[in-house]
Amino acid sequence: MHLKFRVDWGYVFLYSRRIYHPEYCWDGHLEVTDGSISGIWKANYPIVWFGPTMSPKLERLPSPEWKNSTRRGFSGIVVEAEVNENTRFKLVTASGTFQFSAEEIITQGRIVFDVGSKYSNNTVIVTRAGYYWFRPEAKPGDFVLDGCQITSLPVVNYYRMDSAQLNPQQTFEFIPLLPPPEPGTGCQVLLHLQAQLRGLEADFDKRDKSFGMRGVDGSHEIPVTDELTLEVTDEAGRVLTTISHFYRAHDVWCQLLEDVWGEFDLPSTPCKIRIKNTHERLPLMINRIVLHRQPRQHLQLTVPTYLLKNEPFTGRIFARRVDTVQIAIDDAAPVEMTLQKGWNDFPLVCRRAGKDIPVVVRNAKESVVATVGTVFDLVEENPPIKVGYDLTVINHDASGELDWLLDYTWRTRLGNYMALRSFHYDRPSPYDADDEQIRGWGEAARKYRIYLQGTNCYQSGALLESAKEFVHNAGPHEKAGVIYALDPDNISTDMKDATERFIAHCKTFSDEVHALGMKSALGDAGGGPQHLYAAGMDYIRTETMVSHTMLLCSIGRAAARAYDRPEWGVHIAIQHGKTPYLKEHMGIYWLSLFQPWMMDASFIYEEDSLFQLFKEERQCWDDLLTKGKRDMTRWFFQFAKTHPRQGRSRPAIALIEGRYTSPFSGFICGSEQDPDYSVWGKFGRSDKPSWRHCQPEKVFQLADILMPGASTHPFMQKHDMRRFYFSGTPYGDFNRLPVEAPLEYWQEHKLAIQFGWNTMIAEDHRKMVQFVQNGGTLLIGLPEFCISADRDILENVAAMPLWNGGDLSELAGIRVKGAATEFSGEFRFLLPGFEKIPVQSRDTWRGAEEDGACPVAAIELAGAEVVAVDVRTNAPLAVRFRLGQGEVWCLTTLAYPGHEKLADLAGALLAGLASRNRSDYRIEEESGEVFWTWRPLDGKCGQLMALNTDWMIEGNVKPARVITPFQQFDTSIIERQAKILTVLDSGVLEPMEADIPAVEIIGADSVRITSANDRAEFLWHPVNGTPRTIFLELIPGKGTVLTP
Repeated sequence: MHLKFRVDWGYVFLYSRRIYHPEYCWDGHLEVTDGSISGIWKANYPIVWFGPTMSPKLERLPSPEWKNSTRRGFSGIVVEAEVNENTRFKLVTASGTFQFSAEEIITQGRIVFDVGSKYSNNTVIVTRAGYYWFRPEAKPGDFVLDGCQITSLPVVNYYRMDSAQLNPQQTFEFIPLLPPPEPGTGCQVLLHLQAQLRGLEADFDKRDKSFGMRGVDGSHEIPVTDELTLEVTDEAGRVLTTISHFYRAHDVWCQLLEDVWGEFDLPSTPCKIRIKNTHERLPLMINRIVLHRQPRQHLQLTVPTYLLKNEPFTGRIFARRVDTVQIAIDDAAPVEMTLQKGWNDFPLVCRRAGKDIPVVVRNAKESVVATVGTVFDLVEENPPIKVGYDLTVINHDASGELDWLLDYTWRTRLGNYMALRSFHYDRPSPYDADDEQIRGWGEAARKYRIYLQGTNCYQSGALLESAKEFVHNAGPHEKAGVIYALDPDNISTDMKDATERFIAHCKTFSDEVHALGMKSALGDAGGGPQHLYAAGMDYIRTETMVSHTMLLCSIGRAAARAYDRPEWGVHIAIQHGKTPYLKEHMGIYWLSLFQPWMMDASFIYEEDSLFQLFKEERQCWDDLLTKGKRDMTRWFFQFAKTHPRQGRSRPAIALIEGRYTSPFSGFICGSEQDPDYSVWGKFGRSDKPSWRHCQPEKVFQLADILMPGASTHPFMQKHDMRRFYFSGTPYGDFNRLPVEAPLEYWQEHKLAIQFGWNTMIAEDHRKMVQFVQNGGTLLIGLPEFCISADRDILENVAAMPLWNGGDLSELAGIRVKGAATEFSGEFRFLLPGFEKIPVQSRDTWRGAEEDGACPVAAIELAGAEVVAVDVRTNAPLAVRFRLGQGEVWCLTTLAYPGHEKLADLAGALLAGLASRNRSDYRIEEESGEVFWTWRPLDGKCGQLMALNTDWMIEGNVKPARVITPFQQFDTSIIERQAKILTVLDSGVLEPMEADIPAVEIIGADSVRITSANDRAEFLWHPVNGTPRTIFLELIPGKGTVLTP
């Protein structure tokens, strides 16, 4: 038996660079027993910044051995072999040995081996030729023809997919077999093609080849964009349909594999179907053809699977002829309606909660019944939760694709939020659609109560005119990216100037949108939403899955509160972050939905992969990770609507974002960036070493203690400890609080950590004093008292000008008299509770001395007490000052706390104070992979929420300890299951089923339980007594009061 397969090894993280990753050596050979290798090729993937988007160039090897290494890259081999049922292969490389059999390749199709550290994403993947692990089996009754089965056309491996090439003006034919249509349902057939254009050498010559690629030339795969029309005819030459579609490449080198749809009548099969490529120049690569019967009966009803009581919605009836019917919703009086041929909409509101609420439509002869699965007696959040997606991969044109998707989103309850974002490259930038189309989309969105975001397509006014109150926000997406993606212009004079220039840059977009009468918004992946709010933005779209979710959401939430914005949201860029695509992609998406929800985000939407994936093997509409994410989005939308949150999250710890601090998110986007990249990006300076990321910004490497392993690009980290995107919060959820936040918001926190850049001004000093006097704990360093905004102070930190001439007695209880000695690197605490030196993931770029001198200040005590000293010199390194009801803990070095020499000292101090200032209601566990947050209500009531962020094994369990001031007990945090514990005065209520009911606190010891199910199981942990199981009988959709 002949067997062809490929072996790929390596990985790519898009928003990272080679210097941050280890080099893996793959020098090795392939052994085979009871079989023979008939051919072997080295697979050389073109180096494309965006991932392994192209097919490899194959280099035949004289023998099954090779030399190869990867560093944030892909490589591999292609093998042809003669095998039998006993054939086994042994892949021997310098990075490991991997064994598999021919039978496993044939039966499983894809075999994945993990290599390296737990979250390296490094794999060895064995894939049978022509096998797509994500593609579903054909549905019963469907006709499926894969491109590799079209024998009349040449089959080419194009963009990593085996596709049939249909040349310009060429026609091919096939004979489908479909079941006959059921009587009275019509003979409609849906044609679904998965196809992409193939560019020619002339198209390659037109590409901008300066960005994002190496080793790509005109002999290889050439991305192209153009409109192509397919003509579909039967054997008699009758035109069944014509399908015009705009085919696209995206992110420079990624040709999309597109879903192309058409519908026509086909009474019976078998019969010949012919498809013609009418393009004058470009071939079409056909990867799959599916034909599916579309039965539609007269009076066929479309109703939602769930509703809230009294929620306005729209039902739909299909009519094969003009008819007069009566529509009865539950026990309401029937309403008469005249139906026209086709689909007819009618208002649908359910006044009663319950299960299987009937909707009946009847004419003089017949009736049809459909049921709304559950109607919930719940009050929606205000403002309402919004869940949805960005329309990046959907054509914004007159083809009807976007119109259909609006309809699909409404009727399947996929969500209630859609972001218009056209990339129709045959139009001038910003690729806006025609007003006629925009008005149609706006009117449909308003009718179906779908909120629209105008990332483009908003400037003409047609969007607001049509969608009206359902325009949620408008403004371009990545215009704030100048701080992480562009080289410095070397104009800013200091940090204050850079701050003001960035704010002015963003203000132009806010002012533009406000002038058009809409709320303004920008996407933020850089970690500086406070500056965007200062520029007048109404909303921020925090872009997760580019950097670490905790870094971004902690400031997204805090900045919205600081600037009194009622909503903030999350834009989930999950497609691009890492390849290869693996099944745990779904676990990462689940976390991407739930963590922002637990952190108070009120609009949560996916960027561009609910319909297509195109950064590795292409996935389309029906495939595992696209359809899987649509199903998960739909499920999460229902969960969020039927689990209205009470109160808001209230972290006990805040990292203070100092005055004029530069944005930070652990994210880089330039093609070759490193730790020397300037703070403030475009508004920074590359001509001054003091502007590179260094001591002040290394506070975020210390924050590793609060979120173990969190990626902190552009700084170096130990690769085997680093985690992209998610990690646990051993001391609890925390805020990155802008210093300009009002005092009452500061006061919600127990511990404020001011360890990064800060230019001290009177307003902020006064606020810090009041925060501590009112009971807060402040952890600060001497550089945070600096009154200069000039980065040049970093060249000689011993000379930096301090607040009040160094007299810090009011806030820190000391007076600074200048520099004393250099810190020896050895320290000793004089108080208990700081013995543990936290292990951090940080690493150096230039070595341990990269931050230069680390002078200790000469201080005079003015009410403070020394709590840590230099072991060799006995010089004070940290002091504690009691002020009012609170305390100030101050490092007394003139170097910033992020300095490499201070890592252990500052880390131990931070960890010790974080431990002392955790929430009284908390979760403790050992893995460091559980995120948790506390949402208090009045008195002792509230909810503890937790997530298992270990996405590597579906359903894995983390044992944890729940602690309140009144009790402790053990629980488990399961991957892809939200843990929501309801804390009452007399105990804690723990749901015991994966399908969590809504639990509303209505009193000190009472809750209201609402679920789609007829029963619920809880474990009740009383303050005094033995835990007991509660089985509660429910009426689906209706609230049941429980007083445990």
